[in-house]
Amino acid sequence: MKTGGNNKKNLWIALAAVSAVAVVVCLVLAFLPKNRGNDDSSSDPYGAFSNTSSQTSTSKSDTSSSTVDVPVDFAKLQERNKDIYAWLSFPQAEVEEPILRRDGEDEYYLRKDLDEKYSLAGSLFTESSYNTATFTDPVTMIYGHNMDDGSMFGKLETWALAQTELGEDATFTIYQPERKLTYRVFAAVPYDNSHVMYYNDFTDAAVFNQFFTDITDMRDLSARVNRSAKPTDGDNVVILSTCLTGNSDRRFLVMGVLTEDSNEPS
Repeated sequence: MKTGGNNKKNLWIALAAVSAVAVVVCLVLAFLPKNRGNDDSSSDPYGAFSNTSSQTSTSKSDTSSSTVDVPVDFAKLQERNKDIYAWLSFPQAEVEEPILRRDGEDEYYLRKDLDEKYSLAGSLFTESSYNTATFTDPVTMIYGHNMDDGSMFGKLETWALAQTELGEDATFTIYQPERKLTYRVFAAVPYDNSHVMYYNDFTDAAVFNQFFTDITDMRDLSARVNRSAKPTDGDNVVILSTCLTGNSDRRFLVMGVLTEDSNEPS
C-alpha cells in the first residue's frame, strides 16, 4: 500500500482547503462595514459634524459676544444644498442629520437626499406651508422615514420603548448657524396618520393646550409620557414624526419642549 503518497496527497488537499477558507474570510472582512465604535465620523456621513467646533453668537439682551457650541459646519453643508437650514442631534436615538426645507414644495425631500437625488430614505424635512425656518412657531414638525437599517428616524421608536420614564436626560438638540436649541422630551407616542399641522391651529391657546393634554393623558402600552413636563401655551414644541413600526398607516411621534435657546436671554 502506498500510504506515504496518500498522506502527502491528503496533506496538500488540507493545506489547499485552509488557504481557500482564509481567502474567503479575507474577502468577507474586506466588504464588511467598519467597526464604528471609535470612529467619530461614522455618525456624520456628511463630513460636517464635529464635537469640538464652536461659533460665536450674540444674545438678544447682551451686545457682548458669547461662545455657543455649534458643532456643525453650515457653510460647508449649504454649499452642497442651500435648503439645509438646521441640524438635529439626538444621540440617544442615534440621530445626527441635517434638516431641509423647500419653499412651496413641502414633500420635496420625502424621497430625495441632500444632493436632490432619489433616495428611499429621503431626508429630514419640515413643511414651509406650516412652519417657518426659525423654530419660533408654537409647534414645528420634523418628518423622517423609519428605515429598517436604523437610519433617519429608524431608531426613534426603539429608543422610546426602552425608556421606563422620560427623565431630564431625555433631550435632543437643534443647531442653526450661531444658535443652539435644547428640547426636553415629554412624550413619545403612537398616533394616527392625520396631518397634525393641518388639523390643529396651534396659534390658538385652547387648541394647543387641549392637544398636549390629550397626548399626555394617552393610555397605550407603547406610549411614554411625562405629564410634569407637558407644555402650555407660550411654549415652543418640536415633534419628530415617523411611521409606526409594522404599520405604515400610523405614526410614531416624539415630542420635545424647548428648554433653552442660545438666542434668548439666560
